[in-house]
Amino acid sequence: MFVALVLGVVGCAAVALLVARAVDQREQRTLQLLSRGLDGEPHTSRSFAIARGGQHVTFWRARRPVGKSSVPWTEIDIEIPRVYPLAIYVRRQRVGDRGAIERGETIDVEVGDSVFDAKYVIEAAPAAVVKKLLDEQTRTFMLTHGTVELMTKDRGGVRVLQLAIQGWNDDPEATKQAIAAVVHVASRIRDAFTEAVEEVPLEEIGAPFRPVPDDHAQRLVEASHRDEVDSIETMHAERLSRDRRSVVVMALVVIVVIGLITFVLTQG
Repeated sequence: MFVALVLGVVGCAAVALLVARAVDQREQRTLQLLSRGLDGEPHTSRSFAIARGGQHVTFWRARRPVGKSSVPWTEIDIEIPRVYPLAIYVRRQRVGDRGAIERGETIDVEVGDSVFDAKYVIEAAPAAVVKKLLDEQTRTFMLTHGTVELMTKDRGGVRVLQLAIQGWNDDPEATKQAIAAVVHVASRIRDAFTEAVEEVPLEEIGAPFRPVPDDHAQRLVEASHRDEVDSIETMHAERLSRDRRSVVVMALVVIVVIGLITFVLTQG
């Protein structure tokens, strides 16, 4: 009986392994077909690289852990220059976000679009730059494509702007649109910073008959951009740490409750 049980367990494990391998191979074939349709180059078994508008873009088929399972996500990374201080964490609002914002535990930049502001948390800096990057075209895309996130990240030593869409996108046309959306944002970073600084008027110093433009105020704005980003990055890291602690606490509570229930039942 014991031998049969062991053989059964081993057999189930072997079948599960074969099924997982077959699924993985099918997913890789799908990714290869999509890559060829977009003139991409293999990057990893889960990604391919393409060039768009002179910029390096990487398309990923990712899985994000949720409890004991995982959720598929389409992630599109585009390299951005580190010279511009920029922190972007834009995602759908969740339960508890409003309370965190009111307690000052996070920042929520409002872009003036009531629909977008109501549905998304915009934890980002510099605020003046982010408002320009999240233009109507970008907001419309994010509102009409399900659960979408826009984040700055460090990936493999490279600073990237990532557009992530829940679910795997295998349609070439839809993929082109998603790639175009993130390229649109990244290609405007330099101009957005320039415009944000130039909106601060130059002061004139010197004699009234021969005034000299002084850009001191603009230089102060540039310095404040870095301070804003440092503040957002610190706040974001603290929030993630609190979220992880909350998950651990909830898991411990569940374990304790199950243990108590089991104890009560066995004693009965």
